[in-house]
Amino acid sequence: MDIPDFGETPYVIGYIGRFSREKGFDNLIDAANIIKELDRQYPIEIQVWGHGIDFNTIPPNIINHGSVARDKVPQALSSCHVALFLNKCAKHEAGGLSHGLLEAMAAGRLIIAWENAGHGQVLDDSNALLVPEGDIEQLANMFTELCESDVEELIRKCKNARVTAKNYTVEAHLNKFLQLVSTL
Repeated sequence: MDIPDFGETPYVIGYIGRFSREKGFDNLIDAANIIKELDRQYPIEIQVWGHGIDFNTIPPNIINHGSVARDKVPQALSSCHVALFLNKCAKHEAGGLSHGLLEAMAAGRLIIAWENAGHGQVLDDSNALLVPEGDIEQLANMFTELCESDVEELIRKCKNARVTAKNYTVEAHLNKFLQLVSTL
């Protein structure tokens, strides 16, 4: 996929995954509600693909596409400027490294994520926009300030994310395994 066109608005902030508290979907709802209450319109759209807990309070500024088939994830990602990852690690609610995160990085999407130990395995300030885990107000501010960000910096983060993801391909893991076996 090409790097997103950050000259084109609205910026689409995408969430692809289970609608669960562990994945931070409740935090996304809270951030969207903060933005909804502001007197100003922002050139962003929040679009979600997923399933899970029935959140009856999804605000109207979140566009819900429902479940997405595995083979349609690339299509969903290609429609997004940003991929959002709010997996909660501070209270050990979510664990492990998300394959979806690696896929979004490989797709060259701009990553906005909670800054925590889980995401910190592959994300840093060079390849993502990080928000302290649980800081809903700062997350909402990140969304609203996105269109005022330096486009070249956003593109650099997308390219860096793609480079980082290459370290986690099947081929890269196989090569590491073969190197280890050859030392035995």
